[in-house]
Amino acid sequence: MSASRKSGPGRKATLHAVAERAGVSLATASRALTGTYPVASATKARVTEAAAELGYVRGKRVPESDHRLPTVATIVNDVRQDFLIEIVSGIEQLVTGAGHFCLVGSSGYDLTTEFAMLDALVDDPAIEGVIVAGGVYDTEAYRTGIRKRAKRYAEQQVPLVFCGRPGVEGAPVRIVDYDQAGGAASAVSHLLSQGHRRIAYIRGPEGFTTSEGRTEGYYSALASFDIPVDQRIIKTGERVRATGYQAAKELLSEGADITAIFAESDYIASGALTAVRESGLSVPGDISVIGFDDLGLAQETWPPLTTVHLPFDELGRAAARLVLSPPAAGSGRNRSVFGTHLVIRESVRSLW
Repeated sequence: MSASRKSGPGRKATLHAVAERAGVSLATASRALTGTYPVASATKARVTEAAAELGYVRGKRVPESDHRLPTVATIVNDVRQDFLIEIVSGIEQLVTGAGHFCLVGSSGYDLTTEFAMLDALVDDPAIEGVIVAGGVYDTEAYRTGIRKRAKRYAEQQVPLVFCGRPGVEGAPVRIVDYDQAGGAASAVSHLLSQGHRRIAYIRGPEGFTTSEGRTEGYYSALASFDIPVDQRIIKTGERVRATGYQAAKELLSEGADITAIFAESDYIASGALTAVRESGLSVPGDISVIGFDDLGLAQETWPPLTTVHLPFDELGRAAARLVLSPPAAGSGRNRSVFGTHLVIRESVRSLW
């Protein structure tokens, strides 16, 4: 990153530029200028001098009387989703601790809305970085649009971070993701190791990055045991409880000779659990069920759900760190992938 954000209409020096000039972290620069936390006098003087040299004014075009703090914005698909709430909580912990304001907005899974939010935020002089959390429909329109916007963010030197979303070739963004395929493969491999061979899969929508990653894991686990994919026992829908309920009902009414269900998410799994019980079968006595995400509800279902655990709050903190302490170009720290692990509860039984 160069010494100052490139200027556009009305653009002034950013807090990032001040931090780099003073040789301190973004958080330290913020604390030195806002006075919200104690900072060594020599450090404060260095930051103040850098701000004066660059013409930085806290809040930039915002009147000082408004006391507007530098802001980190997060865009999510749906603020009601438990896993996104956890990610945002992790972001907020670091952002507010650094003396910044945390702004959260929802796109409602609408690409036009997401792009409009990105366009508005890059032009807001108080915004010091933007995090986009959650999957997306991977279309050509999305890839083209995100490349254009990511390049603008890079030109303006506003960090743009994807959290729980893969990157796009040619788009200069920072990435915090997790091993979707590996997590799904571990779940299906666990069922296979317990003797299950007819494993139905209830997945989310076609083209959605989260769903595609987990589907890859399902396929790879079957392949590792030389088991052919049977499309008749794969059901596609939305990433909601109703999909799991309806899909499991269909599988059972069609007489599918399955012994287990792998659900792409805990929401879907909870619906499948209900459908199996309503059909007069038991979990795991007749059908084993396994989920993905390890949301709070996974411990509250009956039986408690075996699932893949994701460290959502840590994903959020890692994304926030990429904004607050941007790694140097070429450092290899602009992308990180978190691992997953399986949490064994009571919804899977061995057939051996």
